[in-house]
Amino acid sequence: MRFSTNSYTTDWINLEIGIAMGCTICPILFVIAMEVILKAAEDSASPANLGGGCYMPSLEAFMDNTTII
Repeated sequence: MRFSTNSYTTDWINLEIGIAMGCTICPILFVIAMEVILKAAEDSASPANLGGGCYMPSLEAFMDNTTII
């Protein structure tokens, strides 16, 4: 696995431990971990002002896609 941003990509990382895919606890652990991460991101980000009193949320998260503005 490796991670990428606009201008940087990490080296490949060999994952040797973790939770097996298909394990019934995986979705629960994912939601718990993402809640902590997203709460921290939301606290440090501010909504974008679209004008006319409208604001775009600073982040949106779904199980398979997260956007931080």
